[in-house]
Amino acid sequence: MCIRDSLELTLARYRFRGGDSQDRGSWPLQVKVESGTAEDREIEVQEVQDDPEEISDPWRAVRQFKNTAELPTEDDDVESVASTMRIITLRSTRDGRQAEPEDVVECMRQFADDAAIQEDACSTLCRMMEGSVENQDKVSDAGCIEQIMVAVRQHSGRADVQEAAFKALVNIAWAHPENQATAVAADSITLVLSSMRLHQANERVQEHAAWVFQCIAAGNTSTQNQAGESGVMGQIVTSMQAHVEHAAVQEAACGALQILTSNHMENKGLAGAVGAVERIVASMRKHMQHAGVQEAACGALWSLAVNHSENRERAKEAEVFVQVVTAMQVHVQHGGVQFQACGALRNLTADSTNLKMAAGAAGAVEHVVASMKQHVEDADVQEQGCAALRSLTSSYLTNKELAGVKGITAVIQAMRGHGGSAGVQKHGCGALRSLAANAGNKVTIAGMGGIEA
Repeated sequence: MCIRDSLELTLARYRFRGGDSQDRGSWPLQVKVESGTAEDREIEVQEVQDDPEEISDPWRAVRQFKNTAELPTEDDDVESVASTMRIITLRSTRDGRQAEPEDVVECMRQFADDAAIQEDACSTLCRMMEGSVENQDKVSDAGCIEQIMVAVRQHSGRADVQEAAFKALVNIAWAHPENQATAVAADSITLVLSSMRLHQANERVQEHAAWVFQCIAAGNTSTQNQAGESGVMGQIVTSMQAHVEHAAVQEAACGALQILTSNHMENKGLAGAVGAVERIVASMRKHMQHAGVQEAACGALWSLAVNHSENRERAKEAEVFVQVVTAMQVHVQHGGVQFQACGALRNLTADSTNLKMAAGAAGAVEHVVASMKQHVEDADVQEQGCAALRSLTSSYLTNKELAGVKGITAVIQAMRGHGGSAGVQKHGCGALRSLAANAGNKVTIAGMGGIEA
């Protein structure tokens, strides 16, 4: 028998024996070794017996394999074996934390044409980033983001690769400005948008693509500009229309619209023009029992309404106040929904008597007061509740009367209970000033200690 001249590690092309790409727990590994010359070739099946739960070193399987078979002495061949075994190890463990980001990137480069490997590597990166700022810091030097985008481009037709890549990208870039900038520089906006268009029927791709836009555009005007100019707003609305039944898509899309339009007048206009306001209200109506959708939708309405009278009018025509008030009723215990709803009401009713009238008729005043009473310890709810009462009652007598003693009590209690919150104090004073324009309320405020508060 001559020295082995080829060595191939296979699991039905990197898969576990008797399983598919979803069955990653099968064990032991089945390794096919081809040896000998073309005329005298033998095939031997060997097994690596390590339990995947016990593997803490990604090279352990390689070392065991070396102990059971002669390896070629050429460095390149040995490295090829090591890279392949490392991929197998990563795929077998369900938890990639024993590897380093650079290990995964090496695997992605080694098997760039293999969609299953790319999907698994992205999933590994996603898990590695969970709750680990340290690993987020490592990925820039390792080239993870760039390699993920290579996978997105090279396997554009594979929805599973796209989904896994987007999930990894979100975890890598979340609240990490450097990684956000790297993702944008790697052409993520164009590639993610193209994927959404190509996989329009796939709700998972649409959901995680929307999360990517939330992540990379947060607090970045330049990225907001690029997204707006690229047509992202229109695609997100199209996605909401195509997947109206899928709450996860609606929630992610609303979140993306909030981030993309925050403090960005051009994007507010673009979103409004393609029907974002109406689609958000429709989503609230369809998924009223889903707190995540309601919270994200109110947040998006809040952002779209700020300093944009056209979007406020669009919302009124879509009967937005009925939906916001209903959300507050249904999710009375949910602080996030209450906070975003109060913020939405605050901005939807700014500078318009007609909007204040419509909101008051829908019960907005009473439900803001009820929200403040329910969430007395939540400074965010108290701040936005005071701000909403100020906006709802400013220059509109009917809403001042609706607020009455209960509204005044809620504001004074908020100011007393959150003396250290500048926001509560500021908006509390504004609310009391607005409510005091009514003669009866003025006496009530003085009598309840509102001046001292």
